[in-house]
Amino acid sequence: ADELQARLKRRLEELEQEKQLSPLPPVVVGGAVVIPRGLLERLRGQREADRSVYAKLTERVERLAVEAVLETERRLGRVPVEMPRNNPGFDVRSKDPQTGDIWFIEVKGRIKGAEVVTVTRNEILTALNKPDRFILALVEVGDNDSTQVRYLHHPFAGTKDTYFGVTSVNYDWDSCFDRAHSPA
Repeated sequence: ADELQARLKRRLEELEQEKQLSPLPPVVVGGAVVIPRGLLERLRGQREADRSVYAKLTERVERLAVEAVLETERRLGRVPVEMPRNNPGFDVRSKDPQTGDIWFIEVKGRIKGAEVVTVTRNEILTALNKPDRFILALVEVGDNDSTQVRYLHHPFAGTKDTYFGVTSVNYDWDSCFDRAHSPA
């Protein structure tokens, strides 16, 4: 009983000491200023339009790219269906009515002269899960809204584990476009 009484006394003293704790104000050790690249370009006179113009341009290029792929698939005799916007993994599901084969197509439209193409982890994992049925459709959009469609089969090397921890990967556009071929 004496031992239990001593433990209780020690615990009550600890609790009383914890009540006396008070947080100190934070000490700032360093700081950072983050300046968006687009702002710097506008301030230097390298970029004239604001972000909304670039967002609309990107949306237009993506729309032209998807339309070009849908038309290409119809020309190949397949029946394409555009997936809802932001469908994870692919943009178009296309079925060959003769064989019943289904193709999963991720469309990447870029303005002519673009340097990189960004592919998300879901798109890469879809390609690795369906290696023989996945197509990375690369669509180059010209100044006059002309399009050039190329298909890249088996676009990603490695295993699912290689890409599991990434959010997205940037690839060199010219390198990918050169590896791709015209749909036939």
